[in-house]
Amino acid sequence: MSKTIRRMISEILKIDCQKVDSLSEESSLEELGLDSLKAMQLVVLLEDEYNIQFDEGDLKIMNFNTISQINALLNKYSIIVE
Repeated sequence: MSKTIRRMISEILKIDCQKVDSLSEESSLEELGLDSLKAMQLVVLLEDEYNIQFDEGDLKIMNFNTISQINALLNKYSIIVE
């Protein structure tokens, strides 16, 4: 799993890195405090980190609610997250 994505999540949600590292790929980020504003902060970080721009249709909070969903969205843009 990408430590970069987990670091971003930790930064935005203000959660200890160890707690984020222990999350499964299917853990709900919404339950940890991800709201629409924080999701947009995550979008900006992801776009900057991976030098991409998400299509408007992809900017739905459901695409950012789990690490697995974030990975799937990045894969759509040919970003392979390990």
